[in-house]
Amino acid sequence: MADDALLGAVFKQPWPVQMDYFRQKLNLPTQTWTDIMKAQHDRSFVVAGAMASDLLEDLRQEVDKAIAGESTLEDFRAGFDDIVARHGWDYKGGRNWRTRVIYQTNLQTSYAAGRYQQLTDPDMLKARPYWRYRHSDSVLHPRPQHLARNGLILRADDPWWQTHYPPNGWGCQCTVYGVSEKELREKYGKNGPDTAPAIQYVEQDTPDGPVSVPDGIDYGWDYAPGQANLGRLLLDKAATTSARIGAAAIQSAVDNIQALDKIVQERWQPLVQQIYPDPAGYRPTKQRIHIGGLSPQLVDKIEQATGESLATAVVSVDDSEVKHALRDTGAKADKRITPGRCHADNYWHVGA
Repeated sequence: MADDALLGAVFKQPWPVQMDYFRQKLNLPTQTWTDIMKAQHDRSFVVAGAMASDLLEDLRQEVDKAIAGESTLEDFRAGFDDIVARHGWDYKGGRNWRTRVIYQTNLQTSYAAGRYQQLTDPDMLKARPYWRYRHSDSVLHPRPQHLARNGLILRADDPWWQTHYPPNGWGCQCTVYGVSEKELREKYGKNGPDTAPAIQYVEQDTPDGPVSVPDGIDYGWDYAPGQANLGRLLLDKAATTSARIGAAAIQSAVDNIQALDKIVQERWQPLVQQIYPDPAGYRPTKQRIHIGGLSPQLVDKIEQATGESLATAVVSVDDSEVKHALRDTGAKADKRITPGRCHADNYWHVGA
C-alpha cells in the first residue's frame, strides 16, 4: 500500500471525465463495505457505516474536493475530523487508516473509470487496439502478482481485462495504457499481443465467508471501474440527440447487449433506496436519471400522428419527482420496481 506522503503525487490534476464519473453517483447508506460490491460502485457513493444522509453527503463533498484537486490527504483528514465531530459518528477502524482508505479508493477508482472510458472510445480503440498493464513504482510494498503483470500487452477486448483491469485491490495503483499497432512492434518489440496469463483462483477469508478470487486480486476488486458507467453515457448522449438517432442507439443497445435494463436498474435502485426510508426528509438535488426510451418505431408513429419532431427518445425523471411519488403512495417501490419491456417492444421502461 502506498505511503501517505506519495498519494498527492500520484493524483495530480483531475480531468472532466473523472469528475463526471464521481458526480453522477448517488449517495447510498451502507452498514458494511460488502453491502455494495464491484460494478455497483459505478452508481453509488458509499462509506461503510455511514447511514445518515447528511453525514454521507458531507463526506461526499470532502471526497469531491479531493478528486477535484482542491485538497490533499491531510486536508481531507481535517475535514473528516470536523464531520465526525459534528455528526458524532462512531466509525470503525483507526482514523489514519480509515481516511486513507476513503481518500485513496475514491481517487483511484474514479481515475481508473476515466481511463476506461477514454480507452474504450471507438476512435481510441481504432487507434490503440491494445492495452498495456503498468505497475506503479510508487507502491512501497508491491504485490508480486501485480509486478509480474507489468508490461503485459493484450488486445483491449481480451476477456482477461474483465477481471484484471486495475486497480486490483486496496491500495493498488496499477493502471492501463493504450498501445497502437506501431508501438506494439517498434516500441515494445512484439509481433503481436501477449497471451493472457491463466487465471488461478485462491480462497480468501472475507466477512461473507471463504470465497474464491483470482490470485493477486482482493475480494470485490475483480471488475473494471467505469464499465457500467458506459451505459449511462449512452443514454446521456441519446438524450441530447434527435429522437430518431437516440432511439436507434437505444434499440441497438437493447438488441445487441441485452443490458440496458441492468444499466438503468443499477442507477434506479440506489436512488429509490436512498429516498424510500424517509421521503419527507430527503433533499432533492434535481438530478435527472433515465428510466426508459422509445423505440424507433414508436418515434415514427408519434411524429406521424402529431406532425411534430420529438426532442428526445429518452424518458427521464428527477429525484424530486421520485420523492413525491414515494411520499404520496407510500409504496415499497424498492421491492417491486423492475425494468422490462412492454407495448410490443415499442417502449422500453422501468415499471412495476
